[in-house]
Amino acid sequence: MFSSMDLNRKALNLSYKHKFDEAVDLYQKAIELDPKNVEIYNNCATTYSYQGNYNEAIKMYQKMIEINHNDDSAYNNCGIAFVNSKKYDEAIAMYRKAIKLKPYNSEYRNNCGLALYNKKYYKDAINMFEKAIEEDPDEAQYYNNCGEAYIKLNKNSKAIKMFKDAIDLNVDDDEYRGNLYKAIDTLIEEKDNIISNKNPKYYVNSKLNYIK
Repeated sequence: MFSSMDLNRKALNLSYKHKFDEAVDLYQKAIELDPKNVEIYNNCATTYSYQGNYNEAIKMYQKMIEINHNDDSAYNNCGIAFVNSKKYDEAIAMYRKAIKLKPYNSEYRNNCGLALYNKKYYKDAINMFEKAIEEDPDEAQYYNNCGEAYIKLNKNSKAIKMFKDAIDLNVDDDEYRGNLYKAIDTLIEEKDNIISNKNPKYYVNSKLNYIK
């Protein structure tokens, strides 16, 4: 007879081979043998997510939280599953609980910022992104995310600074560079009324000044 961890290992191997239905069956059997083992619930939730079955993944994470109310990663992963289900309010609630348990975790703050962004709570999203940057100033994606939120508030100067900082950390990322150029174009048009002036040379010089 197999133990719960034997079944868990077999299920993991099946999941690696993309045999997700078979893996889930084994995880469920393992859970029956050991209903308090959070590792099995987590692995099962991950497999459900691979299948795109986020509702079942959420149930697994919620069970983990029932077993251990202080499992910050379970709250975060549950938030991710809610985001994938486009249930942003529920995701934000989960991320906030994860942050309460681990306030210095930049990933949790960034994830929460993305969910707030999707709800169009741009000021709150910026607050989360900026705190994520404070905790991990070497993560380029946080600067880019913050820049995109500033764009939504028409704060293009601040967005440009964020995109430049992102590029400084990752010079080869085309997304960051594209966002920078778009923000510069918008700012030039707003400040200098280039569209009505129709002065290409002045436009090019202005853009170069902002890129520097």
